[in-house]
Amino acid sequence: LVLDLQQKYNAVDKSDRPIIYNTYQCYLKDALERLHTDVDRAKRFNYHFGAKLVRGAYMESEKLLASVAHLPIPIHDSIEETHACYNEA
Repeated sequence: LVLDLQQKYNAVDKSDRPIIYNTYQCYLKDALERLHTDVDRAKRFNYHFGAKLVRGAYMESEKLLASVAHLPIPIHDSIEETHACYNEA
């Protein structure tokens, strides 16, 4: 939903800056991959990329949901890994 809204409202021909932002939870192991994919998409479709980075908002619930569903835990194994992801993003 956010990516569609970004493409519509953040279009380079409609605005000189992003209006719609997506949030990237940097405690998730796939955060950097998703961030890079979305930046590439913005370039490809010619719209301003807008992002808000957070270190961790739902860490405990993510861990619990993964455990209940018998899925791999999607969060970084340490706070240092989370910090590194945030800093690289």
